[in-house]
Amino acid sequence: MPGVCLPGTEVTDLEIGFRVLRTVALGPVVVNERDDVLPGAGGQPRVIRVHAGLFFVEDGKILEWTDYVLR
Repeated sequence: MPGVCLPGTEVTDLEIGFRVLRTVALGPVVVNERDDVLPGAGGQPRVIRVHAGLFFVEDGKILEWTDYVLR
């Protein structure tokens, strides 16, 4: 499916990044379990949080995106 990151995908830039752990799709609904990497306050090591992203997709474009913190 265009525009959806598959498990093992890593995207990073100078400030943030994410690592996709699992992806499940059922019709227009896609769920990614992922680690988000964010810079810490005051130059501390980056904070990694496990998230689930819930996406509603139509014609290869995300119509709605909601994130949930898993742990």
